[in-house]
Amino acid sequence: MTEECKQEIKDYIDSKGFSYNRNSNVKFYGSGIHRGYYIDSEEGKNRKFSGFSYDGGDHQWESLDKYFLEFIGHILRKHDITEVNLSYDIYESNNWKFGSIEWAGKL
Repeated sequence: MTEECKQEIKDYIDSKGFSYNRNSNVKFYGSGIHRGYYIDSEEGKNRKFSGFSYDGGDHQWESLDKYFLEFIGHILRKHDITEVNLSYDIYESNNWKFGSIEWAGKL
């Protein structure tokens, strides 16, 4: 993931209220995105992401992650990204539509 792509994601997330706070940016690690920055953001709290309940398993955040990846999918498509690491979970897609996003394992 290029720095330009990361900046577009950060700007888009910020513009939609999903930054953790005004003094904190979306956190990237290598080509990955830290999940906590949209879950714990003010908008994430409004949407009850921080209290998200899941069934467990190896990839318990899968449905929430897929919604987020679809949310930024237009940017991922623009930059021809086909694999994203989201807090050490790997997802793959060719079009970043919810039904096409596949969990591909752990980093």
